[in-house]
Amino acid sequence: MDDEELKRIFSSELSSSNEETNASHADSKNEAISEEDSLSSNLSNSDFVETKVKTTDSKVSHESNKQYKGLLPQIKESISKLNSFKSNFSSRVNFDSKKEYLPNFPLSFKGTLVAILGVSIIMLVLGFFFLPSFRVQIIEINGNQVISDEKICEMAGIQYGSHLMSGISGDIIDYFRLDYGKTEDKIKNENAYVEDIRITISFPSTIKIDVVERSKIAYIEIPDGYVSVDLNGVVVEFNSFDGLEDIHPLVCGMDVSSVEISQPIQVVNTTDYNKSLVVLGAVLAADINGGDTEYSMFENLLEVRVLPGGNIFLTFVLPNGATLQVKLEAIDNINDDMNWLLYSITENAFDNLPDGALDMTGEEYVYREYQ
Repeated sequence: MDDEELKRIFSSELSSSNEETNASHADSKNEAISEEDSLSSNLSNSDFVETKVKTTDSKVSHESNKQYKGLLPQIKESISKLNSFKSNFSSRVNFDSKKEYLPNFPLSFKGTLVAILGVSIIMLVLGFFFLPSFRVQIIEINGNQVISDEKICEMAGIQYGSHLMSGISGDIIDYFRLDYGKTEDKIKNENAYVEDIRITISFPSTIKIDVVERSKIAYIEIPDGYVSVDLNGVVVEFNSFDGLEDIHPLVCGMDVSSVEISQPIQVVNTTDYNKSLVVLGAVLAADINGGDTEYSMFENLLEVRVLPGGNIFLTFVLPNGATLQVKLEAIDNINDDMNWLLYSITENAFDNLPDGALDMTGEEYVYREYQ
């Protein structure tokens, strides 16, 4: 090959290399212009001070071009490693709220909570029914005089060793509230002596029963015998006496129209009946106010009789065994009259007197001996 042919080949390769360099230079220039436009647009939208980007039209050498192109594989490799690290990190640290802490556990997280709650409730119920703390070991009963403790427990459905809730009657709400209310109403309806009753549970193992009883203060004659009434006239008991037994105090002269257990007795002469109850209450009050005196007017009161005219007659047995009949005209000062009478009896004012009558209707009291 001669020198002319070598020059021709070299010139051709040089021309081709320059064309590639110019093309590469043009592409780089276009990319720089695009980046400049993008940066200018971003700076404008963010209210930054505009910065002029000056580009030069100087030529980029072939060696610089090669060096720039050589950096691209390294940048791509760095980005690939960064993405790989991010993926590995995300797989190890999961910030999702739905993370499964026990991936192999047969139940979901919510299912596990429900199962724990169910087991806890079952254990609580079993403990409530079988633990000794929920069994009756102590029964405290207060306020009863006529009705025995055994009778009260029987009516309430409570016994030693039974469950604290065994006597509750009613719906499911009563059980949750530990409310013996319906049992209390049942006892009051079945036993006339029970005016009120309150049953409460005191943990552990204790039932408390507070009773308010009606006090029988008088007997009233009816065709079939007698009825016992309390201070409010409520019938607490039916009695069939043979006439030989000593019953007192007896309210006489009442025209009874209706009698029902645990209900007030119905009489025709209501005013006279109410007067007799007031007198009985005054006799009881005098005994209470009399203190520790051995003599009780109420226990020695045989009869209360209210006449249609309004006069009231009381018959007492005195400490010496004599009978004293007391006549009253009104009940306005009945408490003072009964207090005076008790004082006179306990001070032995009637000790040497035979059976007689004491008239307390006037300003001066008059005693008359029976003839």
